[in-house]
Amino acid sequence: MHAGQLDVISYLLLVDLFYRSVYVFVLCIPAIVVSWWLRHRLPMLQFILWALVLLRAVLPAGYAMPFSVREALVPWLPDLFGFVELRLWLVGHGWFAVASPALTEGVPWLTWHVAAVLVWTLISSIQLWRFFALRRFYRALYTAAEPVTDTTLTASIERWRARFRIRRPVVLRTGDAAVSPFTIGVFRPGVYIPRSLLEAPGSDELDAIVGHELAHVQRLDDLWILVQGLLRSLFFFLPPVHLAAAQLTRQRELLCDQLAVSRGQLSARSYGRSLLAVIRRTVPGDPHAAPAHLIGDAAFCSARIAALKDAAGTGVRGVGVSVLVFALGVLFVLPLHPHERGQAAKAERFQQRAAAGMPASAPRFRMPLEDATFGGGFRMLPPAERVSYTYHTGLDLIAPEGSPILAMAAGTVEHVVVGARDRISARTGGYVVIRHGEYLAYYTYLAHPRVSVGDTVGVGEKIGELRSPPFSPEGKSTHMHLEIMHKGRSIDPAPLLRSRS
Repeated sequence: MHAGQLDVISYLLLVDLFYRSVYVFVLCIPAIVVSWWLRHRLPMLQFILWALVLLRAVLPAGYAMPFSVREALVPWLPDLFGFVELRLWLVGHGWFAVASPALTEGVPWLTWHVAAVLVWTLISSIQLWRFFALRRFYRALYTAAEPVTDTTLTASIERWRARFRIRRPVVLRTGDAAVSPFTIGVFRPGVYIPRSLLEAPGSDELDAIVGHELAHVQRLDDLWILVQGLLRSLFFFLPPVHLAAAQLTRQRELLCDQLAVSRGQLSARSYGRSLLAVIRRTVPGDPHAAPAHLIGDAAFCSARIAALKDAAGTGVRGVGVSVLVFALGVLFVLPLHPHERGQAAKAERFQQRAAAGMPASAPRFRMPLEDATFGGGFRMLPPAERVSYTYHTGLDLIAPEGSPILAMAAGTVEHVVVGARDRISARTGGYVVIRHGEYLAYYTYLAHPRVSVGDTVGVGEKIGELRSPPFSPEGKSTHMHLEIMHKGRSIDPAPLLRSRS
């Protein structure tokens, strides 16, 4: 793969990660507000909201529903076209002329974009390794433990399985490791309870422990833990993802407490006393005990006890409200990218803004390619044509490879780029930037440049030859992309060329 192609692919990946990050931050705000307002109430609703935050990180950045409420809110939303103009202004002032240079001349493929992707890959790999190492620790701990044969406990397991309608067999094991009770496995679930807890005098306490862990099995919580770990490793740089994972763990424990009380024969008071007894008796002896989340900090333990007072008889009360919130979240929050029905209006505004930048007296530029035909014009691309960009801020001129590229007017050469040194040249193989008075013209897909920076050129002077695209995500054939900027804003080149008599 060519160095420039690697840089462009890295850039596209970074842009996708950036937009995902923005959407996750936006969606995290209402989730934080709702969680603060509800405290420990309606854990199912809070679980769904934080699951939506993680879902937003997984969905493609350009995700849109077949309909979008956002379009109806456009009159009250800021006009995002200001960002387009800012990008064009930065391009016009050279900020992206060499957008991603190599870190060192000895390694041309190691650009800033590629380096950023490599760092992200390295840190994600380390996070994934740590996560799966922790899972291997728990799996090994469970495998080395002894199966529990006590008839009272096995009867408790079967009783809770029937209450939760769990068809999969559940194996209960015990050992001397001083960790919190935990469940592991989805298709063949198992429960580990430390031996110190099995020696507890109260049967209600053991029944509460078993009920709580079987609630995790019924909810497939080990699968949620796996998903959370993967997303936290991949999006380690996003605080909302870590916050969402922590909140999902918190709500998961509250939900399991509610399920155990609503489906079991223990009262909320008895279950609370059992929970307090477990907290007093369980003292984590190694750093691996914390992820089981049975104990948690003092505030979390207080919240779990407080949440039990309205758990009895209500169970997962609020499921209907939670489903409604989920539906509204899908309709209102997830389609952050506006649906394509509003794109026609945006395309019209794009053309109007470009026309506003056209001076009243346009110059008479000559064609930079003899006998060229017009290809793609200055426009906002329809969805079917979008691959790596949305706005085509220039004009494609189709001509045979090797055709001479001529200066459209007298001017001064400001940039000469040969080879894949930045995002523009990675696609085009090279380009020349010439200032024609108030106008800055980009002559791209240019090979064998015959000018240097600072040279003065005359109208019709040959500045290079047309070359075929070295890398085109859109699959375009041989053409020249002509882009003209006036006072930092891209304008449509076609009227300037057509004005020549």
